[in-house]
Amino acid sequence: MHNDLDVATKRLISWADTWQLELATDKCTVCRIENPHWQISWDRSTPEYKINDCILKYTNYVRDLGVIVDCNLKFEQHISTVVHKAHTRANLILMF
Repeated sequence: MHNDLDVATKRLISWADTWQLELATDKCTVCRIENPHWQISWDRSTPEYKINDCILKYTNYVRDLGVIVDCNLKFEQHISTVVHKAHTRANLILMF
């Protein structure tokens, strides 16, 4: 299964090289998306993925286009962040 991600990263590197684009590898991560209700029978080890010799870190959530999604495809972290920002801004307005 991790072979698919290896192939995808190699294609991404090739595409970026073709278009002379530099990848921000320090911002790249791996997020293993799983359904907690699945009966998982495959190997649960964490393979090492690389882009241009930079090892990608594993994370429990990712932020894409401003939306935070966790490895169970839930949005609690995103909602919490939005509510916290709104609360902070409301407090700033009410202080004046």
